[in-house]
Amino acid sequence: GQDIITQGDITADKFFVIEKGECDVYIKKGEDADEEKVQTLKGGDSFGELALLYNCPRNATIRANGPVACWVMEQKFYAALTRVAAEKALEKKAQLVDSVPSFTTLQEAHKAVLIDALEQVEFFAGNFIMKKGEVGDRFYIIQEGEVSVQDEKGTELSRLAAGAFFGERALINDDVR
Repeated sequence: GQDIITQGDITADKFFVIEKGECDVYIKKGEDADEEKVQTLKGGDSFGELALLYNCPRNATIRANGPVACWVMEQKFYAALTRVAAEKALEKKAQLVDSVPSFTTLQEAHKAVLIDALEQVEFFAGNFIMKKGEVGDRFYIIQEGEVSVQDEKGTELSRLAAGAFFGERALINDDVR
């Protein structure tokens, strides 16, 4: 088994995605300690992103346990891609904030704070987002999909789609839902 990356290596400038084959992950917990196998990676798995994100030495040794084919991305391209993705996410958040009528009168600095505070949360069909009587500590803007508003018996009262928002009354009035 050939080492693809080595724990402690400070020239950590590549991110890897395994196309086919398997690699074992080894961690050495001290200079005099033996390596310990902690995981096996296979096709579709990736490694090396921590060193790229935080500019730190490799935190594990990745060793091929047979023939392995990997896609490799250098740090400069990885940084550019993550920067572009972050900018697009910020643009999406700004569009969501601008879609809420109550926020149109906010100054740009206040909008920026609000945009930074937004976090994306995913819900799946059938999941409850909130229930009547709960403490209201979140405000939601629907980015995509639909939300069914139901009474206690499960009867649908309305349907909200992308761009709609809810949860603001409990926040404004410091009340339950």
